[in-house]
Amino acid sequence: MSNATLPPSLDSLLGANSALSQRLRAAGTPPKALSLPSLPPALAAKTRAEVVEGELLLIAETSAVAQMLRFHGPRLAREAGLSGFSVRVQAAPEPLARPSSLRPPELDPASAGVIRQAAQLCDHAPLAAALDRLAALATTPSDPND
Repeated sequence: MSNATLPPSLDSLLGANSALSQRLRAAGTPPKALSLPSLPPALAAKTRAEVVEGELLLIAETSAVAQMLRFHGPRLAREAGLSGFSVRVQAAPEPLARPSSLRPPELDPASAGVIRQAAQLCDHAPLAAALDRLAALATTPSDPND
C-alpha cells in the first residue's frame, strides 16, 4: 500500500490555518499571573489575578471579596493595559489533615459505674454496647502521690 492515500499529518493541517494554530498555541500556555500593587492589601491577600485571552481574570476567595473586585476591576484592567475583566469566586481549599480541637467527653468513675450498671440491665444489645463504650470514657482518679 502507498502512503499517498493516508491523510496529511495533524501538524500540517494546523499549519495550513494560521488562526487555528495560534488559538491552539495560546490555549496550551498557562495563564499569566499578575500582581496588583494598587489593590488594598487586605483585598489583595484574598485575590489572584491572571491574564486569560487578553482579559484580566480576578479570582476571589469569597463573594464579598468578589463584589469589591467588581468595583476595582475597571481600574485594574486599565492599569494592566487590558480591554476588560471578569471576576470569579473560588474558595481556597481547606487543608485535608487538620488536628481536631475537640476533646472526648470525660466521665467521673461514679457516673461510669451507673452507666455500666444500666448497660448490664439493658435488653437491647446495640444500646448496651453503646453504654459500655460510653462508660469506658471514664477518667481514672489521679493519684495525689504522682
